[in-house]
Amino acid sequence: DSREAEACSFTLTRAFENALAFRPQAVLLLLGTNDAKDLEDVLTQHLQEDVSSLIKTFRRAMPLGYKRNIWLLLPPRVWDSNTHIKPVILEDVIRPILQ
Repeated sequence: DSREAEACSFTLTRAFENALAFRPQAVLLLLGTNDAKDLEDVLTQHLQEDVSSLIKTFRRAMPLGYKRNIWLLLPPRVWDSNTHIKPVILEDVIRPILQ
């Protein structure tokens, strides 16, 4: 459910705070693999908006002249998983949203 996803959000971690405070000159975002555990309707409602928000937040933290240096990487394919990652959700929902 979306409340569980929010509770696990990277944006609530010390690592995220540190990344912003670092004022990076380049950011590579590899998102979506763990999200393939969520329900399809939660992803279609929130993923694109959440990714856009994350990118905007990093851009605000980046020094002038570097704000275009953000790359969104597609999650790797998963064929078999003991981690509850759903390959069909990853391929049919998440990857198209991120492309």
